[in-house]
Amino acid sequence: MNNIQIGGPCKLCGSPNILHGCGQCPTSMEPRGGADPALEPIDGTAEAAPAQQFGIIDPDYARIFTQARIVAWQFGYACVAHGSFTRDLDLLLVPWADRHVPDAGGVVKRIADVAGLRLQGPPSDKPHGRKAWTLLLPEFSEVRWVDVSAIAPAKQSAQPLTEAKLMGLYMDFDRTADKAWSPAEYLLKFGAAVSAASLA
Repeated sequence: MNNIQIGGPCKLCGSPNILHGCGQCPTSMEPRGGADPALEPIDGTAEAAPAQQFGIIDPDYARIFTQARIVAWQFGYACVAHGSFTRDLDLLLVPWADRHVPDAGGVVKRIADVAGLRLQGPPSDKPHGRKAWTLLLPEFSEVRWVDVSAIAPAKQSAQPLTEAKLMGLYMDFDRTADKAWSPAEYLLKFGAAVSAASLA
């Protein structure tokens, strides 16, 4: 287990930050606490590490992902992990339930609170309407971080108004309408009121 590197790709063979068996990788960066003796063969024979491991091997990232997934679920989002899990943890929030919090920023702040992370600045805009936040681990010398992206919820689809609701809307609108409006202005403003009511 002397060829584990935490903190980026191997500088010699380019393998990602996972167990790999090139046999030439530096041993200066090992998991916190050093290599786990429980993983060494009992009979003393050396076993080659698997060529590649998949999944989260950093225990802090595993904890953060579990907490983020639970918080996201509570607010109507699915939280998925993607990326290499090497230098950072990449999470994606996707609106999942019919009833979800429309502001993903509030969900990200709650994830940061629960996981003991610090939010670094405002979100950045990404392609396809995504927003992205960076969450920092609290230790001063910490080099790991969590990137959280959120896909914007789809715009609500219009719901047809019943005849009774439309009539009530018309009566309320007409009562408060400015009598100085031209017929065209009146129709445009009433149309906007109907659109707003059908999206509510």
